[in-house]
Amino acid sequence: MVNTITKMKVVIFSSPSRSEMLSVLINELKGYDIYIINNQETFGKENFWKRWEQARLYCLASKHDNYLILPDDITSLDLKEIERISQSNSNKLFTCNVINDGRKECWGGSYFDCGGITNRVTLERIQIKEVPKEWFKRRTSSGVGYQITMQLRKLKAQMYTPEISLCNHGNHISVMHPEERKRVPLIASRPLKIIVGIATFKGRENALKKAVESLQNQCDKIIIYNNETNPDLADNGKFYGLTMIKETCYYFTCDDDLDYPSNYIQSMIQAIERTGTIVTHHGRILQGLDRSYYRGHTAIRCLGNNEIECRIDVPGTGVTGFKTDYFNPTELHKSTDKRMSDIIFGLEAARQGKRITLLKHEQGWINQLPIDNATSIHSTEHKKEERQIELSNKIWKLRYQNAQKI
Repeated sequence: MVNTITKMKVVIFSSPSRSEMLSVLINELKGYDIYIINNQETFGKENFWKRWEQARLYCLASKHDNYLILPDDITSLDLKEIERISQSNSNKLFTCNVINDGRKECWGGSYFDCGGITNRVTLERIQIKEVPKEWFKRRTSSGVGYQITMQLRKLKAQMYTPEISLCNHGNHISVMHPEERKRVPLIASRPLKIIVGIATFKGRENALKKAVESLQNQCDKIIIYNNETNPDLADNGKFYGLTMIKETCYYFTCDDDLDYPSNYIQSMIQAIERTGTIVTHHGRILQGLDRSYYRGHTAIRCLGNNEIECRIDVPGTGVTGFKTDYFNPTELHKSTDKRMSDIIFGLEAARQGKRITLLKHEQGWINQLPIDNATSIHSTEHKKEERQIELSNKIWKLRYQNAQKI
């Protein structure tokens, strides 16, 4: 999604111990004008008012009219909805929290919880002052949210909390109030989008239509990469959709010649959450070096019966799914190794130390659609597997020879 609001400024309160969280958030916000206020831990919650006043003054000194002010420990921002809210409240006295943790009211009514959407006319009407020391004898919070809320109530500003959280916030250690968050976790989540990526080419039109029909009611979007009308990426085109996604989602790589069951996506998501890994219904467990890729390793087919859930080295990317905050190979479509998407995916997962889980399934759960078998990758590639052997050797060394416990 391209940022369509040129007058929105993003300010992030960052903590040194959360550099990885900050990187994830910044990646989601590509295209936005971002300003980071650092050293939150150094100043502590007693001085958080200084950091907030710094943010307010910085916003007012900028050329922007709308602001998104955030902590660094959130993910999966609903940027489309944030933009809509910002536009619909232009020039109004308003705030909108980005987190909905189940509270309908706070401090006796509508509230602003220090992280959310606002604008210039609102920030011009408030001022953040030092929080009295007496506050910290009675309260565990920084007092900033309370102070802003009370000022906005006097101004009769609109303060919104969305019915569905505009971001995810996990049950991790709090920098500001560690003990309070152990007692009352601030957990918020919103449904992750479900995206399917498929690559196709001329001659697969009928099969593609049926594959899409089997998936379209199970996901939010299907991204089809047509190698006939775009640069030829071959089967790597199924990864191209990752370049179009800015927020965490469930991503499924699918094939244009498979008929998927009606509970396919739901069951895969359940497995992703249960295992915390990449999941698949097809692939190989490598048995050593310099072995035939097609005949020298343990292979499990998605079209057959599998009664064992286990770790696998090379997934079948026609039946693979993952959460993009765990694995997000956005450059994989650029690989010069074509018609071997399973191996390059397995190699990238091994390089990143990500686990791949083979799931149980019954024969007939996933079915082959009618195609010209001469066009299948196995038919065209199994007699010339030198490169496949070379790449599978690399995977085996990463997984086993280098003793990575992944």
